[in-house]
Amino acid sequence: MSNFLTRFSLGWLAVAGLALTTSCEKDETKVTLDQGAAPQLTTSSNTVVLTQVNAAQQAVTFNWTPSTSFAWQNTGNQYNPPVTYTIQLDKAGNNFAAPANIEAGAGPNTTVTVERLNVALNGLGLEFGKPAQLEVRLKSELSANAPLFSTAQPFTATSYKVCLPPNANTWGIVGPAANGWPSDDNATDDNLTYDCDTKSYVITRALKAGDFKFRRNKGWATNLGGATGDYTQGIPLTLGGGDLKIAADGVYKISLQVTTDAAGAVTGGRLTIKQ
Repeated sequence: MSNFLTRFSLGWLAVAGLALTTSCEKDETKVTLDQGAAPQLTTSSNTVVLTQVNAAQQAVTFNWTPSTSFAWQNTGNQYNPPVTYTIQLDKAGNNFAAPANIEAGAGPNTTVTVERLNVALNGLGLEFGKPAQLEVRLKSELSANAPLFSTAQPFTATSYKVCLPPNANTWGIVGPAANGWPSDDNATDDNLTYDCDTKSYVITRALKAGDFKFRRNKGWATNLGGATGDYTQGIPLTLGGGDLKIAADGVYKISLQVTTDAAGAVTGGRLTIKQ
């Protein structure tokens, strides 16, 4: 009799527990959050031509109105949760099946450099040096919620193939026409950037009327100078040559080609300067 009562009591408790659990599951109320309307994206330009020489410069700025209107349900603890944004680019007509993504942070804007945009575009397998017809949109993501997307916009971009200088050497311009001679207070070499297309070191900068030269790795062991001539047509440079001269203040595009022998030793160069 005692065993029967024990079994009856345990069975009743199991049934009661199941009923209680079912009741709790039915009474559970889920908290939901609606992000609202998708943000709208605007761009500072819808056509960009990217070159490695300008890798550090700004390519385009993306602007949007961040999500600030959230509809909470079934909770009194309401707040504005963090939303992450991503710029997406893809070939026109591909419906963003395999987009290139650029993290855009919390907004309400992000500026993308030439180098950063080029890296993203190269992931799309575009033909270098040719304008590509693309689409761009903004992805707005809130926790585990389904993301929202802005309306896609046309975007044309010309990407470039990344190439590296032939060696680790740097070439800089020095002298009163630039930042002064290295012996002057606070004078520094202004390094040029290697351009793979022209196989030359280039820089666009303001120059003052005065003397200048080029030197390798911020040292005088290897420097290039020569006789002043018609820079627009190009002039030859020699190792340890004389000071070059700029006649008038202005902004100039400087192109320095360095020549070497079979062993890689510098033998001279050629200089072109244009406004």
